[in-house]
Amino acid sequence: VSMREQIKRNLHRCEKQIKRNKKAGGGDGEVLVVEEGFRPLLRLIQQLCEGHFLPMQNFLREQPRHDANINIIKDMMSFFSTVAQPGSRGLLTFVDPLTLEQLLFTLTEA
Repeated sequence: VSMREQIKRNLHRCEKQIKRNKKAGGGDGEVLVVEEGFRPLLRLIQQLCEGHFLPMQNFLREQPRHDANINIIKDMMSFFSTVAQPGSRGLLTFVDPLTLEQLLFTLTEA
């Protein structure tokens, strides 16, 4: 599995879990578990884009030599948006603070 597919799968799995729990009336204050290698992948993306390196930023949005494009930036923003929305009781889904911090650092560079 390629890195881009692994990131997309991780983001979508977590996002679906949050939405499913919120739809069922839960999700408030729940702890969301992400795969162990997820944070290092986000860190790698951050380092690839360090200094706002435009060619890599563009590649994360569009991969012209692949059959299907995966917009990793859009997927990361969608995941963050889902996490940041409170549930029915007004509580946020709890994501490991280091993972959330890394997501924000990565989005800042990308």
